[in-house]
Amino acid sequence: MTLQWHNEKQRGITILHLTGYLGESAIDRFAGAVGWVLAHGTGPIVLDLADLHGWSNEGQAAVVDAASRLAGHERNLVLCGLHQVPEPKAPGSLGPPMTVYPDVGAALTDLCQPASQRRPHQRPPTNSAP
Repeated sequence: MTLQWHNEKQRGITILHLTGYLGESAIDRFAGAVGWVLAHGTGPIVLDLADLHGWSNEGQAAVVDAASRLAGHERNLVLCGLHQVPEPKAPGSLGPPMTVYPDVGAALTDLCQPASQRRPHQRPPTNSAP
């Protein structure tokens, strides 16, 4: 199964939707998608994983790498649409913190709030498939 992506803007926030499987063979495609939305927008990127059928350890590492890449541009990666949020394997060594939301609607609602009213950051999942 291949990885497909498309992006859209809602309420001025970029959403990157992933469909398929984020495995080792899809890492370059995912990195290219992140690069495209990085070059064509500002602010946080909401990574919608609701239609992702799964991901490998390499795919999870690619998400963490994307968060680090965006942090270098003073932008945040926000995750949503996970079926579960497991504990990370190695807390403290995963890169920048990412906020995790149950779905795109919750992410947009929170991100449109003043920063002082947003929920605290959580670490991304690293040990099970979405």
